[in-house]
Amino acid sequence: MLITCGEDIGCIKWGKAMVEEENHPDDMLSKEEEAILRKMKEWMDHDIDAMIKGGCNVSCATLLSIFMEVLGGIAEGTLMELGKEKDRFEGFLRLNWLSKRYKTLNNTLSREKRKGFYEIFRCNLVHSYFFGGLDIENNPKDPTSRLHTDDVPGIREAEDGSGRLIINCNDLAYDIKKARDDLFRIIREGNGKYRENFRTVFKKIQQSLSKKEDEIATELTESHRGYTDLIVEKDGEGLRKEIENRST
Repeated sequence: MLITCGEDIGCIKWGKAMVEEENHPDDMLSKEEEAILRKMKEWMDHDIDAMIKGGCNVSCATLLSIFMEVLGGIAEGTLMELGKEKDRFEGFLRLNWLSKRYKTLNNTLSREKRKGFYEIFRCNLVHSYFFGGLDIENNPKDPTSRLHTDDVPGIREAEDGSGRLIINCNDLAYDIKKARDDLFRIIREGNGKYRENFRTVFKKIQQSLSKKEDEIATELTESHRGYTDLIVEKDGEGLRKEIENRST
């Protein structure tokens, strides 16, 4: 069993136990599925709040671009699929709960410059810092509210004709969290495409973690090295760590 913990947030148990989940009605999420949605929301909110309060402009903008891709991957059912990174990112822009101004500007840029938000925003932050045509705004004093009215998207073109994109972390974070909450609500409530796509992603996560556990167990067995279990209590849950006893 692998357990992932976040400070002041608690733990999620991963691995084979999640693969061998109990049967549940098709119209209800399992405890394990619900736990993932809950922890995603808690961790996203925690990290966004910390980044904005800390004035971490580039780091916050990069984090928000990651969340856009992850949420798009859940909505589209393509999270963890290689080669689908741009499609996942743009899948977030296609969510009905997000202002259509995001998709409109992205389509305009893609048509006129052959580069949309994915290339100018996501890829530039990862590979070129903010030197690829970005300005980043952030108000650390109010991390949970928008700085502009709802009709102003968190990604917009500069008005000076430079062609640069302005990323307002406060506005974008607010819009991402709102779209996420609506997406998760639909996943919980119904059996539509978003529920189906979420379960596709959930199974891939289970399979990936279960495979990793098997690889660790095989390595320990074949290397003839023993291990002991150390049980550490955190937030009422047992945190299991495997400590290898290396012999010389």
